Amino acid sequence: MYKVLVADDHAIVRSGISYLVNQQPGFTVVDGTASGTDTYLRIEQGGIDILIMDLSMPPGESGLITTKRIHDKFPKVKIIILSMHVHARGTGVHQPGHVQRCHVIHFEELI
Repeated sequence: MYKVLVADDHAIVRSGISYLVNQQPGFTVVDGTASGTDTYLRIEQGGIDILIMDLSMPPGESGLITTKRIHDKFPKVKIIILSMHVHARGTGVHQPGHVQRCHVIHFEELI
């Protein structure tokens, strides 16, 4: 069973994603966080296999910075980034592995 952390500053988004993830066989949401700082602290506690994270989570550090810190210190945690942004800022280039909120689901294909 994959243990999933859902990180988004909007409670309704966390709730919706949690519902969808919990419908997938072999996946369970074990927690949710609303800021980059809280997300990092929760990952530090352990027991998370997959992080589904919003890229823009005010206040505090950005989701991008938090993602880098988590990836560097906890490389075994798989990270799925959610964003309303389709292209990298200012480049017009679509980012590989970048999943829009409205397109998620078939997690076994992402893992």
